[in-house]
Amino acid sequence: MKWLADENIPKGAFLRQHGEDVVAIAESNPGICDEQVIGFARDQQRILLSFDRDHGDLIFGRAFAPPRAVVYLRLYPPNTETLEQILAGLMALGEKILDGQFTVISEDNMRQRALPGAS
Repeated sequence: MKWLADENIPKGAFLRQHGEDVVAIAESNPGICDEQVIGFARDQQRILLSFDRDHGDLIFGRAFAPPRAVVYLRLYPPNTETLEQILAGLMALGEKILDGQFTVISEDNMRQRALPGAS
């Protein structure tokens, strides 16, 4: 899968170790605004992975054109072991389940909402 790890995601290396194609904002474009992060994910056809709920507000509240998929992790605090388990689970599920979806994942729940314009 092609991922865009938002600046707040510390586990881009974990995904890479498992053969995933990952661009990390912290490495490539630190400090860019949320709109630019979404635009980059959209332009590069990447799945946006973030702890930032503002992406949902931009996409659903302000009608900002979405990327192919968004995974919003609601983990408080983001425990490394739990995060790795969730990422491994996402890789096992595959991109088809994520495409066109705004996926919200907490420690014990996953829910999805179709992104605007998704078929």
